[in-house]
Amino acid sequence: MSESTSGDVRATAIRRILATTVAVEATVVGGYGIWLAVSSVTQRATERGAGVALAVAAIVLAGGLAVAVVTTVRARRAARAPIIVWQILQAALAKDALTERSPWGVVLIGLAVVAVVGACWPGVLGGDQETGEPAG
Repeated sequence: MSESTSGDVRATAIRRILATTVAVEATVVGGYGIWLAVSSVTQRATERGAGVALAVAAIVLAGGLAVAVVTTVRARRAARAPIIVWQILQAALAKDALTERSPWGVVLIGLAVVAVVGACWPGVLGGDQETGEPAG
């Protein structure tokens, strides 16, 4: 039986924040993909094929983020790279929103910073690959 230390409690809290952050991003991306698919099919889209392709890409990306959430909850280090790569892409897109003085740019960059810090925090990800138990 192992006792919880303050580091374990902190890592668990940060892991929950990280999982929640990525889950919110997955929900938004998936919702956008569904909206785009429906509007591409039901409305008079000038480029219907492109809209459907973008919708499929967004839904697949949301699925990948959902897998990253599950992997994060299980404290597996395999979640780190996909989460960080997505945050870099998200921040690059948010940069344009910042130049347009949109508050969404600040929100997206804030989420990206929280996720990268959480993914890199010692003890948050990197559990035992065999048992799934957090390292420690």
